[in-house]
Amino acid sequence: MGWLDWLHAGQSSVLSERGDWSFLEQQTMLRSSMLEPGLQPAPSTPASEASTTLANEEQRYVQRRVRDNPMWTLDRGTGFYDQERRTKKKASLLGSGKDAGKSRVVYHGVEWTQIVSHVWRRDFFTTAVHARFQYIVATMVAVFVSSFLFWACIYYVIWKVDGTCFLGFHSFLSAFLFSIETQNTIGYGSHAIGDCWLPAWLVGIQCIFAVVIEAVFIGVIFAKISHPKGRSRTILISECACIARRDGILKLMFRVADIRKRTAIAPKIHAVMYNWGSGHTTAEGEVIAVDVQPLPLHFLDATLLLPVVVEHTIDERSPLYGHTSESLEALGAEIVVTFEGNSELGDTFMTRQSYLPSEIHWGCTFVNIIQQAAAGRVQHAINLSRFHDVEPQPGLALMPPHRVSRAVVLGGARRVPRPRLGENTLLLADELVVTQSADGRWFVAVRVGDAYPSQMCCASVTMFIYRYTSSSPGSFTAAAEGAAAAAGRQTYTHQELPLTRHLWSDAAWPFVPQQQQA
Repeated sequence: MGWLDWLHAGQSSVLSERGDWSFLEQQTMLRSSMLEPGLQPAPSTPASEASTTLANEEQRYVQRRVRDNPMWTLDRGTGFYDQERRTKKKASLLGSGKDAGKSRVVYHGVEWTQIVSHVWRRDFFTTAVHARFQYIVATMVAVFVSSFLFWACIYYVIWKVDGTCFLGFHSFLSAFLFSIETQNTIGYGSHAIGDCWLPAWLVGIQCIFAVVIEAVFIGVIFAKISHPKGRSRTILISECACIARRDGILKLMFRVADIRKRTAIAPKIHAVMYNWGSGHTTAEGEVIAVDVQPLPLHFLDATLLLPVVVEHTIDERSPLYGHTSESLEALGAEIVVTFEGNSELGDTFMTRQSYLPSEIHWGCTFVNIIQQAAAGRVQHAINLSRFHDVEPQPGLALMPPHRVSRAVVLGGARRVPRPRLGENTLLLADELVVTQSADGRWFVAVRVGDAYPSQMCCASVTMFIYRYTSSSPGSFTAAAEGAAAAAGRQTYTHQELPLTRHLWSDAAWPFVPQQQQA
């Protein structure tokens, strides 16, 4: 379902519920103002013709957006989120838009001149390489011209004092030309030094000085040109992320692509969630202002021959488990994605992208941009104009993001997806049942099964009970009492529960292992 399908399926009554719409909703409303009210096909219009008209209008809109938006770039999208961050003054660790990947953290406590001085003195070469190219060229010109003038003044003063020390000098211009010829080893032959030691030493010193500054600037410019920083601009990371269900499993998704013919070597993608909130206080009383937790990713295709939607499974082990858009905004969460790889020349490069809660679309997936080669063609195609675009999943009506996020977290398909190779297909019920048998005995039961029968040759079930208790001070020894006091005088014990049915050889049918109560 495309943008226009979602627009016509939505209800206009939700517009009054929330004023700060997300980028996806604002773009949808923008498109509705561009289209004629009678765009929806009449009842007599064939479905195929209506679908074609809708697709053509959608494609024209995408082309106008790319052509008419001066902020649109291939790797950084429309620039809407950057503008939204600046307009609403949203704090973030990394920049967006033209400043994507750059740190926005401000250091203070000392004078900024001390920081700049420390960086230039302790890390001169790296700082010079990362400077803008026009600044490097301007600095090089200024240094060389200053050197020419400095040595020309010295030679001119010596010539004025003793005219025999230089041959062919007539004015300051002669001294300036001699300085240029000496520093660049030109030697036109019209200017030379006489039989004087002082000019001879000065010429030698100038030659050594010229070698040093030329080596520095040649090294900086060469490193600047060969730096793989530009290679990172050919790695596309979607400007927004999605949280939706795939085969009933809740996923965080973002899209990555490499648009060069020779793709990156050994790419690695990492995702980290920064959670501010109220901080965390350790048992020792230390206050940790920011909670930083990694998000394990499922990287499907390391060759990057086609765009890849990278997934993070949101389960009980995920930092995103149980969160909605409202809770993420309340915590000031930010997800930072880092892409690392090696170019074909062996240089390591890196690019980053961050997502604020308002830049994560719930119940949406990325628009399909991969087009298989048609009959008679030998090349598959990628529609990069819609690389950053998302669309809602079928069945989700147009509603404010906080309501969509709740529906996505609580909902989910009930059908069991086909497993992948090596995937765990065992199922465990969410709840325990306490029941009584016909003879009056009580049981604790849980249902276990296999989503795909005959996948397991043999399986076993074990059950443990953990008891958390608060012990009295008299029951502790001296050593144990100190440990219990540090833990709030709480301890726990665990015990394996004997099962009446815990082993089976045919996993074709679910069964209920039971534990008999005494």
